[in-house]
Amino acid sequence: MGQSPHSISLDADRYLDGPLGEGADPFANGWTFRPDDNDDAEEAPLPREHGEVLASLGLVYLRHGDPARAMVLGLAAMSMGDLTPATILLVGESMLLAGDPEQAMTVLTRFDRDGGLSAPPNAAERAARHYLAARILHRREETEAARAELALARAEADNMPKDAG
Repeated sequence: MGQSPHSISLDADRYLDGPLGEGADPFANGWTFRPDDNDDAEEAPLPREHGEVLASLGLVYLRHGDPARAMVLGLAAMSMGDLTPATILLVGESMLLAGDPEQAMTVLTRFDRDGGLSAPPNAAERAARHYLAARILHRREETEAARAELALARAEADNMPKDAG
């Protein structure tokens, strides 16, 4: 399979299978940093807000046609503890556009697991999750499953509150 200039090859064992698969969640602890170069200094976790900033930057890259960079920033945000539905959707969309629908579907399983997300998804995020799953399944040529996911996305969208104005 040829790669476009904006796609990268992922070593699934190194980057995704452990952190996004079953078992303990290494993203829960976040990255650490040392306040200075002193080896005796105590390590402190990076704030989750740093992850949210990285996810926001990743969204900018995704909107400007660079899914590979968006994916890297999204994965970094996840490792810093940003496990919001929006960040998971960002990583899934980035992986799909970078040419890895299998890993994109793996990322979406966080919506289905207890503790997979740091906050419950709203109706729009649930609809987006099903729509993204439909696109992934369509890419994998699983037409009937894609139609079923699209129906779920439409049902979620129909349940969204209507604007009052």
